[in-house]
Amino acid sequence: MAKIATTGAIGGAPPEKGTITPARLATEKYVAPDSPELWSWPIFPPGFHSEHLVELARLQAWTLKPAKRIE
Repeated sequence: MAKIATTGAIGGAPPEKGTITPARLATEKYVAPDSPELWSWPIFPPGFHSEHLVELARLQAWTLKPAKRIE
């Protein structure tokens, strides 16, 4: 998209086709894969499992931002 926008901004014609390549979000590595061990915390009732919560965490991982240290 940036390449298409740049071409248009300098007066060029947009391409007839665009290619979208698959990508994985880098912050996704900070979300644990779904497993029974995730739900072994005492706050969860015995036998609790929710793959939907893990998927939600993965979708929200894009919001992770590095902390800035202020001294």
